[in-house]
Amino acid sequence: MIDRLALMSARGPVGTADGTRRGKTTWRVLLPKTKQYLFYSIDESKETVVVTMIWGARRGRRPGR
Repeated sequence: MIDRLALMSARGPVGTADGTRRGKTTWRVLLPKTKQYLFYSIDESKETVVVTMIWGARRGRRPGR
């Protein structure tokens, strides 16, 4: 998944928008083998992807909620 995020094209991010924090959209993508969600944001000024957390999808609840 890290390779996919690194190679993202300008057409759009991988995954689903999950909300906004500090003015940046947080994205979520399911890692099917491990049943974990990877949360990340994009820092366009630095041209970087910032992985903010990995969360167990099996927990049945979202982080911080």
